[in-house]
Amino acid sequence: IKLPENLNDHASITMVSCTDPAKAVDILKDNNIIVDQRPGSVRISPFFYKTEDDINHCVSVMSDIKNNNPELF
Repeated sequence: IKLPENLNDHASITMVSCTDPAKAVDILKDNNIIVDQRPGSVRISPFFYKTEDDINHCVSVMSDIKNNNPELF
């Protein structure tokens, strides 16, 4: 997870380092998770999701991606 040097500048947007953000975004999209890509990162906006189950689903799918494609994260 990428964080700004000054934590007072931190927002709820979460950036996760990734070697192929486009591939990760496509896999997440296939699992009904809307995220975006930035150079070298997947950008997640937790405030976009409505329930704790939505967040848990996102984390679970990202964990599966990491386990099945360790070169991505």
